[in-house]
Amino acid sequence: MGWRSLRLDLRFAHFVLESAHHKILPGHRATGAGLVLYPHFQHRVVPGWLDKHLPWRHKTTPALDSMVLLSPNPEWVKTLPNAKLPDRNDFTHYGTDTTARARAWLAATRASQQLADEWGEWLHRPDLGAVQPL
Repeated sequence: MGWRSLRLDLRFAHFVLESAHHKILPGHRATGAGLVLYPHFQHRVVPGWLDKHLPWRHKTTPALDSMVLLSPNPEWVKTLPNAKLPDRNDFTHYGTDTTARARAWLAATRASQQLADEWGEWLHRPDLGAVQPL
């Protein structure tokens, strides 16, 4: 249960999106090919979470053909506290210093607004040169 069971090599269903309210219309599936937008914390896709330590599983599959992966630039990540995205290891790193951990997490959260702003700008003026194959 939870995100550990996430598999990225599934054939995703494509649903019709109601553009005025940005919500999926119940019971409406797209009839043609579509794209799956997947915001992710890194540019690598591992088909199953438990496969992350198996390098031969770090490859694309046909199930990813319609996926658009949206991930932060590694150089941007280096600008965050501890030069990384906050994660559960921070609980060990900071120990009982809850204030320091919260400060780092909040700084990363505030910095992520830049990603949202850049994504919004890209949607208004798409630059296909910024799109790279997986």
